[in-house]
Amino acid sequence: MLKPMLVAVFLTGLFTPTATAAAAPTCLEPPTSDKNELCVEVLSLTDKDFYASGRFLSATPTATAWLTVSVQQRRDQWPEPITMAEKTTSGTGELTAVSGTGRIGPDTRAVRACAAGWTLVSARRYEVCTPWQGV
Repeated sequence: MLKPMLVAVFLTGLFTPTATAAAAPTCLEPPTSDKNELCVEVLSLTDKDFYASGRFLSATPTATAWLTVSVQQRRDQWPEPITMAEKTTSGTGELTAVSGTGRIGPDTRAVRACAAGWTLVSARRYEVCTPWQGV
């Protein structure tokens, strides 16, 4: 009697996770000498969708800054990462952004979230990505 019940649960998809718990954010390491902070994290990862969140705090909080958060995938027949969704924001002070929805393709091997931050007064662009996660 128990075996048919388990089969029904697997067939109806009730056992499929809808989202994974977000891991701790991935941040610039070691901290940059000019004290810029940049972090990115996975908000949710389902079997079809992928979102990410990023945060950038410039060492010069009054300078105009930009933050871009993106989600990328690696496919079986494509050697370079493909950007699935991206969101850019600008302003002063601490910036946060949530990427658009990244739809995971059937031949996708892995996904990751990336963030880039830069200011007008800095000659450097900072980038950080989460580790690749298999799908």
